[in-house]
Amino acid sequence: MKRILSLIVALAVPLLLSAQHKIEGFWGIPFMKGQTETLHLVESTKGVRPFDKTINQAIYTYVPFADQQAEAIVLNFSNGKFYSGIALLPYSNLEQVLRGWYRWKYILTEKYGEPSSEKIEKRSFIMETDVDFMTEGLNNGEIKYSAAWILPDKTRNKPILLMLRINNAETVELSMSDVEVFKRVNPSGKTKEDF
Repeated sequence: MKRILSLIVALAVPLLLSAQHKIEGFWGIPFMKGQTETLHLVESTKGVRPFDKTINQAIYTYVPFADQQAEAIVLNFSNGKFYSGIALLPYSNLEQVLRGWYRWKYILTEKYGEPSSEKIEKRSFIMETDVDFMTEGLNNGEIKYSAAWILPDKTRNKPILLMLRINNAETVELSMSDVEVFKRVNPSGKTKEDF
């Protein structure tokens, strides 16, 4: 009986680990896709062309992202391969940006599980309902809301960093990056939030 139970456990653990939801890409783009292919894919599936484009980046403005309009989508490339995407999601005021951050955190947690790291940094006396202090603190970087997940890429099984943060009192940022390429491109190995 012990052998059968051991066999079941030995077979079940890899299945449970492989069942973890994996990242398929950002904005429908698989990581490490060639730059030319990526730009063609976006144009054919989203019907948009970049507002601005360089050898390492393509920026799309006022385009759909999930169920809302993004102020900007930034696609980053290294050695001609897509490795990072950023969506800047606008909100009209502090209340909406906080609701937006909590909503996106809930959606991402439902899909990928609890964040690997989460930070809400603010002075203890500042309440989320104190609009003036919160707005000023978010705009000058004294108050920070961020959450991060480290997840495997579906096709390559490489680590992907998924970050959600409030940029300012009117913008939530959602980004995904191939961790290995991000570290090579950003030698300090630190993210914007120094996670």
